[in-house]
Amino acid sequence: MKITFKKEPRETGLGSVGSGWYTTLKIKKKQFGYIKGGGAFSKGISIGFMFKDEKDSGGWKWGYLKHTATNEAEAREAILIFFTNNPEKLNDIYLQD
Repeated sequence: MKITFKKEPRETGLGSVGSGWYTTLKIKKKQFGYIKGGGAFSKGISIGFMFKDEKDSGGWKWGYLKHTATNEAEAREAILIFFTNNPEKLNDIYLQD
């Protein structure tokens, strides 16, 4: 499965004060995670994935990749390396419509 990245537009006006950037992670045009960072109130870059969880009422839960990326390109590379080294994790991904 091919992972794609969609850079979301930044907020404008007063809503943009302190906000950073956000990139959506997708497989087959369905969202399964994010990369976000650069905000005034956040430290570093956060990478999150939606995993299937039958115990949860929504059927999924957040999982996070611990990585110390300093920019979006490093975060993208870390995601691709993670799923290349752990292909079985792709079976656990929850794809949101």
